[in-house]
Amino acid sequence: MVFESLRERVECFNRSMYCRCFKDIIILVALFCTFSITEIVCVNRGRLLLKVGKDYDVTGKLFLHSRSFLSNRCARLKIDKNFGEWIESSDGTSAANWLGPLLFIIYVHDVPVCIAPKFADNLVSVVLREDMKSVLDQLRNSADELVEWAKENDMDLSVSKTKVLIFGDNSDEVKITTEGSVFRES
Repeated sequence: MVFESLRERVECFNRSMYCRCFKDIIILVALFCTFSITEIVCVNRGRLLLKVGKDYDVTGKLFLHSRSFLSNRCARLKIDKNFGEWIESSDGTSAANWLGPLLFIIYVHDVPVCIAPKFADNLVSVVLREDMKSVLDQLRNSADELVEWAKENDMDLSVSKTKVLIFGDNSDEVKITTEGSVFRES
């Protein structure tokens, strides 16, 4: 087989790997979750420091330095060449430096095991099953666990940005409902 591009090679490889690895699985569905706004900007700093100290065993000068970095922060808006007034910023990490994304990863490290961090502020749950009922049950459980985790960690999921994607042939409409929120197939 002759390939015109690297992309064609990758797509062919992916198809062949899918056929070899998942030949007995009929349905592969993913729930892509996104927060209401970029959560790098909105994490609870007190909870973040608790996780840094408790879950990563950061103590001593490094913990004090982390606390200092996250305390007494100010921010201002810049539009073109115009700057707004400085205001106290009590939530979030700075997206303007390399520590912001790293601190966000630390913040979301304890999401339920059925959810995996993906990209900057996105999470995903992937379900592989032979029947749609099993898929829906597992996705509903994943969504319930994520909604509960988000509440406990002062984060809001964006219902309009959270999507269900089906990979493969399936004619059923997928809709996951949790605590009044409905996540639909995109």
